[in-house]
Amino acid sequence: MKRLTISSKIIILSLIILYVSASIVSTVTYFIAKNELNTLGNEQLTSGVHTAIGMIELLNEQVENGDTTIRGSTRKTANKIIG
Repeated sequence: MKRLTISSKIIILSLIILYVSASIVSTVTYFIAKNELNTLGNEQLTSGVHTAIGMIELLNEQVENGDTTIRGSTRKTANKIIG
Protein backbone atom coordinates (compact mmCIF):
# COMPACT_ATOMS: atom_id res chain seq x y z
CA MET A 1 0.00 0.00 0.00
CA LYS A 2 1.37 3.35 -1.03
CA ARG A 3 1.59 6.03 1.65
CA LEU A 4 0.42 9.54 0.98
CA THR A 5 2.99 12.27 1.05
CA ILE A 6 2.64 15.30 3.28
CA SER A 7 1.75 17.53 0.34
CA SER A 8 -1.00 15.10 -0.76
CA LYS A 9 -2.42 15.02 2.76
CA ILE A 10 -2.42 18.84 2.92
CA ILE A 11 -4.19 19.07 -0.45
CA ILE A 12 -6.83 16.52 0.57
CA LEU A 13 -7.40 18.24 3.92
CA SER A 14 -7.66 21.63 2.20
CA LEU A 15 -10.25 20.28 -0.24
CA ILE A 16 -12.29 18.77 2.59
CA ILE A 17 -12.23 22.05 4.53
CA LEU A 18 -13.19 23.98 1.39
CA TYR A 19 -16.07 21.59 0.65
CA VAL A 20 -17.43 21.71 4.21
CA SER A 21 -17.23 25.49 4.47
CA ALA A 22 -18.83 25.98 1.03
CA SER A 23 -21.64 23.60 1.99
CA ILE A 24 -22.30 25.47 5.23
CA VAL A 25 -22.33 28.87 3.51
CA SER A 26 -24.61 27.59 0.75
CA THR A 27 -27.06 26.03 3.20
CA VAL A 28 -27.25 29.13 5.38
CA THR A 29 -27.69 31.39 2.34
CA TYR A 30 -30.46 29.17 0.99
CA PHE A 31 -32.46 29.29 4.22
CA ILE A 32 -32.02 33.05 4.60
CA ALA A 33 -33.21 33.64 1.02
CA LYS A 34 -36.12 31.25 1.49
CA ASN A 35 -37.28 33.03 4.64
CA GLU A 36 -36.99 36.46 3.00
CA LEU A 37 -39.00 35.32 -0.02
CA ASN A 38 -41.69 33.84 2.22
CA THR A 39 -41.89 37.07 4.21
CA LEU A 40 -42.10 39.19 1.06
CA GLY A 41 -44.74 36.90 -0.44
CA ASN A 42 -46.86 37.11 2.71
CA GLU A 43 -46.61 40.90 2.76
CA GLN A 44 -47.64 41.17 -0.89
CA LEU A 45 -50.51 38.76 -0.40
CA THR A 46 -51.74 40.67 2.65
CA SER A 47 -51.51 43.96 0.78
CA GLY A 48 -53.46 42.53 -2.17
CA VAL A 49 -56.19 41.22 0.11
CA HIS A 50 -56.53 44.56 1.90
CA THR A 51 -56.74 46.35 -1.45
CA ALA A 52 -59.43 43.94 -2.68
CA ILE A 53 -61.44 44.34 0.53
CA GLY A 54 -61.26 48.13 0.24
CA MET A 55 -62.43 48.01 -3.36
CA ILE A 56 -65.31 45.67 -2.48
CA GLU A 57 -66.40 47.96 0.35
CA LEU A 58 -66.32 50.99 -1.96
CA LEU A 59 -68.36 49.25 -4.64
CA ASN A 60 -70.78 47.97 -1.99
CA GLU A 61 -71.41 51.57 -0.91
CA GLN A 62 -72.09 52.50 -4.53
CA VAL A 63 -74.59 49.64 -4.82
CA GLU A 64 -76.28 50.69 -1.57
CA ASN A 65 -76.52 54.28 -2.82
CA GLY A 66 -78.01 53.06 -6.09
CA ASP A 67 -75.13 54.40 -8.20
CA THR A 68 -74.46 50.99 -9.75
CA THR A 69 -75.88 47.48 -9.88
CA ILE A 70 -74.64 44.42 -8.03
CA ARG A 71 -73.87 42.70 -11.32
CA GLY A 72 -71.82 45.68 -12.55
CA SER A 73 -69.93 45.92 -9.28
CA THR A 74 -69.24 42.20 -9.32
CA ARG A 75 -67.79 42.45 -12.82
CA LYS A 76 -65.65 45.46 -11.88
CA THR A 77 -64.34 43.68 -8.82
CA ALA A 78 -63.56 40.48 -10.71
CA ASN A 79 -61.80 42.39 -13.50
CA LYS A 80 -59.66 44.35 -11.05
CA ILE A 81 -58.75 41.39 -8.85
CA ILE A 82 -58.26 38.72 -11.51
CA GLY A 83 -56.93 41.03 -14.16
